[in-house]
Amino acid sequence: MRRWLFLLLCTAPCWVRAQDPSLAPDLFRALNGPQTDTARVQTLVKLCFNLTNAAPDSAQLFGERARTIAKRIGDTKGLADAHNNLGYLAINQGHLEEASAQLDTALRLFTSLGEPSYLAVVRSNMGWLAERKSDRVGMLREFQAALKHAEQAQDTGSVAVILYNIGTTYNKMEDYDRARELLLRALRMEEGLDRPDKEAVCLMAIGNTYRGQGDTEQALSYYAKAGPLFTRIGDHVGAGLIAENTGGLYEAEDPAKALAYYQQALGAYRRIHSGPDMAYILLSIGSVQRALGQYAQADTSLRAGAALARVHSGAELSMDYERQRAELAAAWGDSKATLAHYERYVELKDSLRNAGTENELMRLRTEFETERAEKDNALLRAKDLETTERLRARNLQLYGSLALVVLALGAVVLVWRNLQQRRKHQAVLEGLNAELHEQKSRIEEINGLLRLKVLRTQMDPHFIHNCLNAIRALSLKGEHERAEEYLEGFARILRNVLEHSVRDRISLDEEIAFLNDYVRLEQLRLGDDLTWSITADEALLDEEPQVPSLLVQPFVENAIWHGLAPKQGPKRLTVHFFHVNGVVTCRVQDNGVGRTEKAPTPGRTSLGLKLTGERLELLTERMRSQGGFRVEDMKDAQGAASGTLVELRFAV
Repeated sequence: MRRWLFLLLCTAPCWVRAQDPSLAPDLFRALNGPQTDTARVQTLVKLCFNLTNAAPDSAQLFGERARTIAKRIGDTKGLADAHNNLGYLAINQGHLEEASAQLDTALRLFTSLGEPSYLAVVRSNMGWLAERKSDRVGMLREFQAALKHAEQAQDTGSVAVILYNIGTTYNKMEDYDRARELLLRALRMEEGLDRPDKEAVCLMAIGNTYRGQGDTEQALSYYAKAGPLFTRIGDHVGAGLIAENTGGLYEAEDPAKALAYYQQALGAYRRIHSGPDMAYILLSIGSVQRALGQYAQADTSLRAGAALARVHSGAELSMDYERQRAELAAAWGDSKATLAHYERYVELKDSLRNAGTENELMRLRTEFETERAEKDNALLRAKDLETTERLRARNLQLYGSLALVVLALGAVVLVWRNLQQRRKHQAVLEGLNAELHEQKSRIEEINGLLRLKVLRTQMDPHFIHNCLNAIRALSLKGEHERAEEYLEGFARILRNVLEHSVRDRISLDEEIAFLNDYVRLEQLRLGDDLTWSITADEALLDEEPQVPSLLVQPFVENAIWHGLAPKQGPKRLTVHFFHVNGVVTCRVQDNGVGRTEKAPTPGRTSLGLKLTGERLELLTERMRSQGGFRVEDMKDAQGAASGTLVELRFAV
């Protein structure tokens, strides 16, 4: 299935120094305590490495801080470590050019230190970089160089790891016997070092070589040896991969048995809440259930997996889900759903080809359309002037003919002809004027789009400004751990803001997920007194509507900052999406102090609400539909303020 060969790539780069995100709290405490600059660099380097998979944005920040400090104090070892870990992070994120530059710098710095063990680590990473570039020759060359450095340093642990790396390279080259020989050598060394986690990985890799040769019996025997080791050391991911690979062996011949193993893998991933792994295995489960004719169960699995894929994985996995759901709908006989899922599959496939150029293409298209419209307008004006002159000449001819009408019957015929020509040219003039009006409308439409883009670029810095103020407030209170947690959450949510900022509209599921992330951050600032719910009608979710991105967040922010933050006692926020007369509507309600109790700074208004109002007006104008929002002050039985209700109508 998805990773029986690919898992070799996933596990090996981090094998020399196993990542452990659980070390992060101790490293944070050390970082906040008294340290020399050199020790601080090493702490930051360790944070960068151990958070590479768990929190890549934070890992990037820590690696860059380590690099800055090491460069300032002249710490060559720390600087090389920072470049090496940043290069490893770039490999994981698919930024191969950046990874190459970082690792080249690390290699140059480690070479100046002359320590073979350091060179072995960076050469191994360069080998995996070559693999990501599909350069098998370069991959093998780098691993062999790393092996020489590790043997020179007499580092048995590194030698075992690099033998494993070379073995996996031969496995990808389908030289299974040579691959197995190297993997068995690595296994014997790991047994001598008593490293059960790496023994398990070696056993699984050996099983994969037999699977590549079609020897199912031998592959299963090695998987059976690796499984208990993963279970004993508490490695649920490894145990899940064993179950997943075993299921893949049975999928063609015994789908029911394969399904049992896939569900076992799903249970392992659920125990550690691994969203990406669950997203992948649910795709396999749904495929097998469809093959078994369990269409309802397959639909449930694919729906759940698609939701996880949208949150934890890229567009490629979402594209696979759309294809599977299209095939399921076809098997079910639902032609409408088949077409809808297939269209989304094609759309995602096309977006993967060149998603990074969409903004530039839009800018160039807008410039081209504007320039073409201006040229067309100039041409129309010239034609209009020419037609006017021709009409004037025709009128003169007509008057002359009328003067001669008394002279001959032929003059009467000429007059009639001139009248006909006049009517013809008037019709041409009216057509040209109508075309000129249409061109003007197109230019106004383009300008409306540009104004919407400008408003979006104003709203994004406003959102970032407010989040940074929240972090500053926590820091001033001395709540540094909560501030750091808020900062990490802010980094994740900022990535979503950047992704959403290139689109006018996003799906309702994406908007709800974004709002949940934002309110979860605000709960860190306000405490457990704040509770919230963000929901939508089932019928609306099934329609999967597109809503304007970052439009609801300013109202939620306003409710928390100005309504709930000043309130004593329980604080409740409710956001609900529903249909009203065919219009998507969102209701934001809080039980805060209300507007009458707030004390805004004189002469100031909410920038977020002002920009949101302008954006709604522009969307309404463009779509020629109803849109806007209203604010209602809630009162209790005694007439006192009991909260605020905001209702937005989207012009979609």
